[in-house]
Order: sequence, then structure tokens, then C-alpha cells
Amino acid sequence: MTPSRFYRIDLIPSEACSGLSDRDIALLYMGMTRLCVTQQDADVAAAFLNEENPAHRFQVLEIDGDVVVRAFVRWCEKGQRYDANAWAFHGIMDMVRESPEIAWPLVRAAILSSPSPEASAIIAAGPLENLLCFHGPGFVDRVVRESSRDPQFRDCLRLVWGHSRMDPDVYAKIREQTG
Repeated sequence: MTPSRFYRIDLIPSEACSGLSDRDIALLYMGMTRLCVTQQDADVAAAFLNEENPAHRFQVLEIDGDVVVRAFVRWCEKGQRYDANAWAFHGIMDMVRESPEIAWPLVRAAILSSPSPEASAIIAAGPLENLLCFHGPGFVDRVVRESSRDPQFRDCLRLVWGHSRMDPDVYAKIREQTG
């Protein structure tokens, strides 16, 4: 079951950020931001960041899972720019690798709410492909089932490559499903 709440470590704007471009702030933020599943994990990460980066202050914000998905989709729509939504992409990518059961509903929701083929391509090449490459045997049947139910999901699945990193049986099931 996916938690409906997540915890994001947020950079509190400070004098140290004045004079930096939006891109530089986003790069700084990306390297230090983490999306956590529990309040305790977020508190520990924020304390570490505050200790290691005395020029910056970090706080923990509780956010809804739908907010994570919307921010991720907006980031995909913009074509992978360094912007205020990059945290969602990196958070979902981390979750795909570390907590795939939690990531799966977020990835599915992002695919189903994707507004364009370009955004779908980024979702396919990012979290969906990594989910299948890192955890394919545990997810391929769910992915195939979702693909058979929803044409938008199937179109996204067609954009997954990853054959050199993916279990051959997983890859064969995907190709069988997508044609």
C-alpha cells in the first residue's frame, strides 16, 4: 500500500542563495533534497544536511502523494529542466530503486496523468524502465496487466527500452504485450 503522505526536505531560502540563478539553486537543491516515506527518515536527513551545510537551512515538509505525482509530471512536461519540480523526479527515481512497492503506484499515476507523448517518453525512460530493470520479475505481471487495461499505459510501455539491463524474461513479456 502506498502512503498518501511523504516528507520532503526543503531548502529554506537564505542569504547564501542570493545572487544564484534559478538553475544554480535547483542544482544545489537537487543534490541535497530527499523525498522520504517516514517523518523519522526525513528528520534524520534534514539534521544531517543542516549539520553538513551550515550556510543553508533545511526543513521537513509533509506533502500529499498526489502533489508528488503532479510535480513529477510537470517536470516531465518541461523536458527535464532544472526547476522547482526536479525534487519529484529524483525522489521517485530513488524510490524506484529503494522502495519499489511504494514507487509503483506513483509511477502508474504519473503515466495515467501524463499530458503529452513527450512527458510519457520521460516517464518510460526513467522510472518505469528502472522499475522493470531493477525489480522486473516482481512487477512485470502488474505492468502487463495495467497495459492491457489502459491504452495510455500501453503506449508508455512501448517506449521502454532497457533490454541490455533487463531480465530477458521480463523484456520478452513486455515485447509480447506491446507488439
